[in-house]
Amino acid sequence: MATANFALKKTYPTNKGDPLAQPNFQFEKRQKELARKKKQEEKKQRKLDERNPQPNDNSEPPSDKEITS
Repeated sequence: MATANFALKKTYPTNKGDPLAQPNFQFEKRQKELARKKKQEEKKQRKLDERNPQPNDNSEPPSDKEITS
């Protein structure tokens, strides 16, 4: 029984030939940073709205002038 000794060799891409696409980490980092800043701004705005609630127009009863007009 003869068996062939085949060495399975993994090949890794090199800079020769067709290089694989490299991930753009700077772009990903910038997008993550922008999302974080946007989330912080929304949180800041929510807290400001909670501290200073804006009056609703429907909360006040109509005055006498508005009823007679």
